[in-house]
Order: sequence, then C-alpha cells, then structure tokens
Amino acid sequence: MEELKKFNTAKFLSFALGFFGLQFAWQMRIILSGPVTENLGASPFIFGLIWLAGPFTGMVVQPIVGALSDKTTSRFGRRRPYLLGGALLSALALWALPNSELITNTIGSSLNILVHPLAALCFAAVMIWILDACVNIAQGPYRALVPDVIPQEQHSVANSYISLAIGLGSVVAAGTAPFLKWAFNYQMSINAQFIMAALAFTLGMTWTCLMIKERKYEPKEDEKTEKFNFIQSLKDFFALSPEVSKICWMQFFTWIGNMCMMIYFTQYAVHTVFGVPDLSAVSEAIKSSYDHAVLAGTNFSSICFAIFNMFCNIQSCLFCSCYSDWCISSQIRK
Repeated sequence: MEELKKFNTAKFLSFALGFFGLQFAWQMRIILSGPVTENLGASPFIFGLIWLAGPFTGMVVQPIVGALSDKTTSRFGRRRPYLLGGALLSALALWALPNSELITNTIGSSLNILVHPLAALCFAAVMIWILDACVNIAQGPYRALVPDVIPQEQHSVANSYISLAIGLGSVVAAGTAPFLKWAFNYQMSINAQFIMAALAFTLGMTWTCLMIKERKYEPKEDEKTEKFNFIQSLKDFFALSPEVSKICWMQFFTWIGNMCMMIYFTQYAVHTVFGVPDLSAVSEAIKSSYDHAVLAGTNFSSICFAIFNMFCNIQSCLFCSCYSDWCISSQIRK
C-alpha cells in the first residue's frame, strides 16, 4: 500500500469537477424531460411511470456497478472506466432524448417502414432510462473514489467539495437558460440545453479522470472468487448502524413529496402559470404558436430550481461548517 498524498485546493477542485458536470445531466433530466415527452404524447400518468427510471436504476445499478468497480483491475484504474463510460453514454442519451421523433422518423424512412405515432415516445422513454442508468454508473464509483485516492483525514473535506460541486452544478445548469434570456435576450432551445448538459458532463468527467490518478489495485485471493450478492449487500448496509433504518424511513416519506415536485413542476409552470392548454391533439401549426409560452414556462421552472438548489447548497455548507466546528471542539475537549 503506497502512501496517499494529501490533496491541495486545486486537486480537490479537479476531483469535484466531474460531479459539477454530472449535475447538468440530472438537472436537464428533471426540468426538461417533461416538455419533451409531453410533446410526444405522454400523459401525466405515463410520464410518472417513465420517471420510475430514477429510483429503480439508483437502487439496482449503483450497488451492482459499485461491486463490479471494487474488483476491476483494468490498466485505466478501478473507477475511471465507469466514470468516463457513464459520462459518454449519458451524453449520447442527452443528445438523443430531445431528438427522439427525428431519430425514429429517420430510421423508419431508411428502412422504408411506417413509424407508429408512439414510437418516438417509446424511444424517448428508453433514452431516459438509459440516461438515468448511465448517470448512476458514473455516480456510484465516483463516491467510492474518495477512499481510493484521498487520505482518510481528508475524506470529510473531499465530501464537502463534492457537496459544493453538486450545489453549484445544479444552480448553474438550471440558471443558464433563464440568465441568457434575461441578460442577452437569447433563448436557448430545449435541444441546446441538452447539448450543454452533455458537453458539461463529458468535459467535467474527462478532466477529473485525467487529473486524478488511481493507485494500482491487486485484489486479494478471496476477493477474486467472491461473488456479488445483492440481498446480502442490503443486509450488510442496514447492519452498519441502527440509525440507517431511521434515515431510510425519513428519506422515504421526504422523497414522496420531493419526487412529485421534480416530476411535475415544469409542466405545472407551463400549463398553470403560463396558461398553455393541452396540445396533444392539435396540429403542428397550433403547437408552434405556443412555443414561446412553453419556453417561458420552462425558463420559469429552471429559475425556480436554481433558487431552490442555491438555498439547499447554502444550508448544506452551513451545516458542514457547524458540524466541522463541533467535531474540532469535541476533539479539543477530549
């Protein structure tokens, strides 16, 4: 075991930049997937089913990929193949999602077949599931990278930088389109915002993978033959502390309301605040006449999410600061 070198501020920033870019993918997924799928014919009920991608992939993909990355011995490292692979696949899904109708029509024309009206919606739903899965592929090993490359005494600092990157990334991603409209009267299209997220995720994760060097890992003999058991992993997780179960129950009820807000807030802003009617059964000409109102509604939703994430980030930073001060004072008293 070679000794881990302490990180300085520049190194911590490079380490956290990937998470900054990752938040662009999450925010575009949260804010803009509603207008995209609704335009393709998704009802609120169908959109809610599509949103199951988030909790399902987080619950299943992260522990499986985490266990796989624990045993990975590639020349590129244990975690970096998953970080970069997840980012690149997410970027492809981010590009394809708002272009679902164009892609399905192009495929139908090239194969000389009649495309079903719901084909584009099904394709968009698949892209959302792929996007969520690939973001989780990157996110799980990213957290596991902390003890791999950072000395134990700096773990709390590293997690603070990650929290800061998550907050800032969410604010910048959500606030970019409204800011450009307010400052320069330039309205980013929905497609352009997805492309922005794809570039931010890919470039941020690439920078982190290039700047953070992993140690060479050689698994022990018992680790080579050990098989991953999902059920046993869950049991081990809850056995860590009796407080874990309390946190899970609290998160369960909190996320019922939180998920409802994230799923439907943009559509609420478009239809209720800006008065856009149901456009699912109207002609393209009528839909085009409401484009300005739809973009105004998505901008309103984006700025609301930016403000929400900004205050969450401030609260998180204050909590971490107070907690660190309490830990330091406790050590002094001891």
